[in-house]
Amino acid sequence: MKKLIVLCCIAGAMIGCNGKKQEAKRIADSIRMDSLARATEPAISTLAFGTLPGYSAKNTVALADSVNFFLLMNQEDVDSKFTLDQTNASELDKPDFVINFNIGVVCQPTQLATTITIDKVEVAADINVYINIEHGEKLQSTTKPAFVFAIEKRDGYQNIQFFVNGKPDKAFFLTGL
Repeated sequence: MKKLIVLCCIAGAMIGCNGKKQEAKRIADSIRMDSLARATEPAISTLAFGTLPGYSAKNTVALADSVNFFLLMNQEDVDSKFTLDQTNASELDKPDFVINFNIGVVCQPTQLATTITIDKVEVAADINVYINIEHGEKLQSTTKPAFVFAIEKRDGYQNIQFFVNGKPDKAFFLTGL
């Protein structure tokens, strides 16, 4: 009988002191907490984008701001604001209005060499487009810097927010487009 009591005590102590279940439970709780924390913060991802080279702004384009953004919905929009370099027109990419948002950027006329580039396109609550504008040396004539690019369309977003050299600039409301 003493042996049975001793065996029961040893078995009870072993079951009560089993640290593996507690450790596994803590790890599972930790994973669950990490998952919950991540679920409340939307992950920032990127969208595909590409330039549409060979476009120049027409002289008739009205420019209200120092940097102007145009959401180009169809070929007529493109043709009304931009001209295509005819020497390479057959080799250049044409805008695809079904799968992309096509956007034109035009700066005020300047005598400074100006380079406009797209850095990245991120999606969080909005579509965020990061543009860089760099001014260089003085030119002999005045130019109207222009840049046309396409970004992948993504359903469920209401705004495109543009950032110029890291600072928020203009935004487009996308609902109904």
